[in-house]
Amino acid sequence: MQAADHLESGRYVSPYRLVMVDELQDASQARARLTRALVAQPGRHLLAVGDDWQSINRFAGADLSVVTGFHDQFGPGPTVHLTTTFRCHQSITDTAASFVRKNPAQVRKTVVSVHDRPIDRAAHEGVQLRTVASAAEVPRAIGDFLTQLRDAIHGGAIVADSVSVDVLGRYHQDRGLMPHAAPPEIRLAFRTIHSAKGLEADYVVIPNLSAGSYAFPSRIADDPVLALAMTGGDTYPHAEERRLFYVALTRARRGVLLISPEHNPSPFVTELIQDRLVRDVGPRPVATPRPGCRVGVLRQRSGCNGHFWGCSTFPACTYTCNTPPGPGERPSVTRSTTRRPAF
Repeated sequence: MQAADHLESGRYVSPYRLVMVDELQDASQARARLTRALVAQPGRHLLAVGDDWQSINRFAGADLSVVTGFHDQFGPGPTVHLTTTFRCHQSITDTAASFVRKNPAQVRKTVVSVHDRPIDRAAHEGVQLRTVASAAEVPRAIGDFLTQLRDAIHGGAIVADSVSVDVLGRYHQDRGLMPHAAPPEIRLAFRTIHSAKGLEADYVVIPNLSAGSYAFPSRIADDPVLALAMTGGDTYPHAEERRLFYVALTRARRGVLLISPEHNPSPFVTELIQDRLVRDVGPRPVATPRPGCRVGVLRQRSGCNGHFWGCSTFPACTYTCNTPPGPGERPSVTRSTTRRPAF
């Protein structure tokens, strides 16, 4: 703040004619003010690079509006959209982009991959979903995936001697979901999603896509003290968590494996299923999303009149039907919904 004061008052005149800022989406309002002061004199120029879809550091003061309101902050100037990715397969890019740009506050853009070819399922490309009965099954599910990649290398579906696999957790505690060992052909690493930003791997595994407090999206409230230094949040539901999920997906060059509990899936998983943006690889059937809801899924229950299907968020939602509807079908409702899910 004092540096900006010196520049704005004229007590210091910057000798630099060109100021370049990288990762603009991580800038706070204080840093934006300093940048404006550095280029306020005639003959000064600013070159800034940023991606609002990757703004994931609000807890550190980052303000999304520095990017989305760039011209309001720094004045008129040309904008060049960098819309080509040299990392991800197009199928991963399409899934990630379709998910993140639902937030109307994000800059609208279409990302095109240089790897635009049909996915090779034998090489486990694209975005896949595996459901598990409980968190205790996650290490085995990851281990099974690593074995499949090893077999694909030996069988020639993956033309390489080895591949890198990053397991990306929402929290450090997700490290406990890692398998005890990996085949020698697999270069396995665990990282949090925040620490993986800027990195990449051949394959990415996101292991804890469940609903709840220490899950994804996180429902842990920020420390109230942080609110003194933080800007007002995006009003779109789970806005920053959605961008964090986008970052996780786009660390992968070839394929992503999402692992979700069968009966308590993340609302992100439910949304991907409804939008047909993910391929189910079993071994259990994917829970059917509750019609008209992006949170709950249908579970089979028993009552005095026999079996029926109800919402997983019960008692917050009391929706029920006789049979789960297929894609595009209307459900056969036997009981009315009296309350919406508490999200």
